[in-house]
Amino acid sequence: MTIQTIQGYDATHANIGHLPKGQAGGYITGSPDVQWTDADWASHPGAVRIDQSPVITAVDVRCDMVDLEKGAVTLAELAEVVRDAQQAYNTGLRPGQRWPGVYCSRAMVAAAHNALAAGGVLSCPFGIADWNNNLAAARTEVEETNGPYPIVWRQYANDGTYDAGVFSVPWLAAVSAARPPAPPGQWLNGRAWHWSSAFACGIGDDGKYHMFHLTGGTWEKLI
Repeated sequence: MTIQTIQGYDATHANIGHLPKGQAGGYITGSPDVQWTDADWASHPGAVRIDQSPVITAVDVRCDMVDLEKGAVTLAELAEVVRDAQQAYNTGLRPGQRWPGVYCSRAMVAAAHNALAAGGVLSCPFGIADWNNNLAAARTEVEETNGPYPIVWRQYANDGTYDAGVFSVPWLAAVSAARPPAPPGQWLNGRAWHWSSAFACGIGDDGKYHMFHLTGGTWEKLI
């Protein structure tokens, strides 16, 4: 199956005025001339968020792409950062986050794959920088990607002020959702009342109604 793609462009804060219209990408960390401001993000809704800091914080793990290059995350830190970012996605730490990937040069891809596998990260998308000025080749690479480390972003050119690339539309669209609020009681507030038993019900992904009963610390399926 051919994966749908779209062209996109990324730039630092200092060069954001040069970005063409369309899918954008920017930086959540970095020096003042690199890191995007709140106004930058507001003017480019849905922009891909790239983290180039080697420090693992709540800000860094909210990224869409972890930057693997000099001055950013190292190979030794890569798996830990990606694991934390995947956890952030699963818990809705930043609603709208894409399934976090690794951005690196073509020359670093094999080493990144090895570092992730060694660190227990067996599935992770990739953004690859390969400025060969071949849009058709970049599009094909994303359209036909497969395997545990698929290419969801392929940069193919740099004009000095911004990078041009191709993004996977399904990857862009599969964003995290806000975590639902906790039910009242000890789950919401440790000083609140405790339940001796409780019920939970809802519609599952299978479209069917389900009900569970919590008693003695164990959930029992009723329906």
